[in-house]
Amino acid sequence: MAGKATAHDYAQTILLHSRTTPDLSLFPGHNYRTLANFLYQPYASPTKNGSIALSPQSQYKPLVVLYKYTKDGVLHQLQYEPTPTGLENVENDTESACDAGKVLFLNGFIPPEWLNLIGSRYRVDPEFFRQHLRFMQPERQLDLPGLYSTTKNIIRLPLISIGTWTLDQPLRGRGFLVHQRSIAHEKTRSYLKGLGATTPAGQSIVRGIMINDDAYFTVEQELNICVETKDGGWTALCWLDGDLDLDATVFNSTQQDGDDVIPRQSHWILPTYLHRPKIALVGPALAEPPNVGNQQPWRGYASISKLYGRLLDPHCAQQDAFYALTELFAISAFSVNQGLNLIEQCMDSQTTTSISDMQASLENLRQFKAFVRTQMSQLQTSLGIIETQGPAGAKWPRATGPKQRDLITTAATELSHDYTHLHSRATTLLERISSESEWLMHRAMLNESQRAFSQGSRVARLTFLAFLFIPLSFTSSVFGMNVVEFVGRDQADLSIWSWVVLSVAVFSGSLLLWWWEGVRRYALALQARFGRGIAREGHTRKGED
Repeated sequence: MAGKATAHDYAQTILLHSRTTPDLSLFPGHNYRTLANFLYQPYASPTKNGSIALSPQSQYKPLVVLYKYTKDGVLHQLQYEPTPTGLENVENDTESACDAGKVLFLNGFIPPEWLNLIGSRYRVDPEFFRQHLRFMQPERQLDLPGLYSTTKNIIRLPLISIGTWTLDQPLRGRGFLVHQRSIAHEKTRSYLKGLGATTPAGQSIVRGIMINDDAYFTVEQELNICVETKDGGWTALCWLDGDLDLDATVFNSTQQDGDDVIPRQSHWILPTYLHRPKIALVGPALAEPPNVGNQQPWRGYASISKLYGRLLDPHCAQQDAFYALTELFAISAFSVNQGLNLIEQCMDSQTTTSISDMQASLENLRQFKAFVRTQMSQLQTSLGIIETQGPAGAKWPRATGPKQRDLITTAATELSHDYTHLHSRATTLLERISSESEWLMHRAMLNESQRAFSQGSRVARLTFLAFLFIPLSFTSSVFGMNVVEFVGRDQADLSIWSWVVLSVAVFSGSLLLWWWEGVRRYALALQARFGRGIAREGHTRKGED
């Protein structure tokens, strides 16, 4: 692709690659087919007026925010609304070459027109777009996650949001909570499958929703970063999953299921609490004025693009791409820390008073275990990037001055300590979850054993009662027959005592059979005892003689 390729050239090149078959190249492009069709959609069926649909939460918020660091240490911020005019402004502002560092934020779902323009301007590896939009990938393609060489210039940072809800009616037991989790999983899956070329610009992307308990839920989002160098400068593309639209169907869990109605929920997203030394003494000076007019509040992490870089040294950030992104690593770490805190809180409140509660608790622990494992893997990857101050093998621009190097080393060391602490916490929490799961399984097995023992005792009592009544039933049946045939017609009728005598005899025989082993052991013991007594007496007499 030429150095001054247009947006159309960018989309067309990817489309041609997606049509490459394995018999023609060692690098078949079938895995890019979904991305290529998405990016080429504006040229396959162009709209008449070029208008872009807007999501409700992005009507008053920028879709793209560009920060420019100049050599003089000045940070400029440019915001672009999700409109055709905003797209033209992006095209004009990114046309000329610039040797300064840039940080380009993309908020939420980005239309293909914007991705093609940004990709052609900065020669973005399409793999970056494909990795971020991997939920559009067909499930039958198994190339994701890829090898390190395919993602060495792509950084994936988790962003965890914690939400609370108030219910019109209380949740009815743990089984109902499990049912609600299943619904949340299906809604998230269908929500991601529904994102495409017709999705409104700026629509939030929700990777997953985990129902922790009847008070909290966790929303999983991502921040994907790649750094591209061009004309002596560099640009860091930071694609955020965007604002959280709490009115979207993925957050609406009202559903009819037979006679059960899942209650509608009113949500509220808790903020992520960041910290710096003595920040409480300078915090108000960094605050934005309150929203005015019809602007909507910023939920989730969309405000990162609006408030980025206020505590960074602009001279150092202009020279070093890793330092310019340290603030984003810190935000991700604080969000993961709150997510782990919530997991611990939910584990402390577990109660297991019955078998059904144990089953629900095991399901909770299984869900928590999967979440913690995912965070551990991402923390380990991010920790490696922090320790090398950029992905190993990626040619990120670095500052060379001693003052800047000291500042970068300090920031990297602080991040390394935080991520190491988080990884250690996650490891400890994973071990605790495993031990709790084993304890619950052992307790469930013990409860089952106790139930089996109790049932065995009841069966033994029933068996003993049957033992008592079966001999009596037998003798009653015998005397209930025409017994005159047995004794002759000239004999007198049998007395009731005949039945009593026969019943006692049969019952005694039954008792003998029931305790035969005990009687036999007792008889053998008596025999052995008397045998030893006779032998001792015979020995005594022989001695006297």
